[in-house]
Amino acid sequence: MSRLLGSFAEGGEEYERLRPSYPDAAVDLLAPGTGRDVVDVAAGTGKLTRLLVARGHRVRAVEPSSAMRATLRRVLPEVETIEGTGEETGLPEGSADRVTYAQAWHWTDPERAGLEAARVLRPGGVLAMVWNMFDDTVAWVADVERAMHSSERAWQPEPAGGVAASTPGGPFGPRGRGLVRWTDTVPLDDLRLVVRTRSYYLEGTTDERRGIDDEVGQALARHFPGSGGEERVHVPYVTTVDRYERG
Repeated sequence: MSRLLGSFAEGGEEYERLRPSYPDAAVDLLAPGTGRDVVDVAAGTGKLTRLLVARGHRVRAVEPSSAMRATLRRVLPEVETIEGTGEETGLPEGSADRVTYAQAWHWTDPERAGLEAARVLRPGGVLAMVWNMFDDTVAWVADVERAMHSSERAWQPEPAGGVAASTPGGPFGPRGRGLVRWTDTVPLDDLRLVVRTRSYYLEGTTDERRGIDDEVGQALARHFPGSGGEERVHVPYVTTVDRYERG
């Protein structure tokens, strides 16, 4: 997860303010019930962590970025926050019922991270991953997403719910996948700025970042002409949840 650490070495507060949360139905798929021991890996600023805590789960958050950990500890001081990665959590063997990844599994070495999750999980435990994706079956959303990726010449949109997740190593059963469609409502300015929390933006040059900002601004102006930055817009998402049960 070293690339993850490099991409998100700064900007924890912006990530916390601009990134969307996750719908209740997706959390139901990730960690049903209450009172489970959950390890949230690459927890970031705790977007998923707080939802798991609110369900009554006992949560430990593992996060490699010091900037993200600082924000997470401010937002969720009651949660044990640990410096670590998916490949090396540093947690005891057989200490969890669930290992979760929100918007982060694709950053791992799936073989090593899967083996580490299997080590930490009890038999019958579940490794679960979740991704929020723009619903690009909606024309204006597809246009804005293309603008966000304008610096990537080879970029191709993934179909809504079509996350191509790598299979984890370790003694896991077949994948179970669930999809949740939902809508977030945010100020137009927040939608414009959310691209600045994306890894490809953070890794870009000054000129690339400026170009992305311009493209996104133009796309939003096409679809919301005359709208002020505080005007609230409805943003459709498809949230994908993948689950693997440990044997």
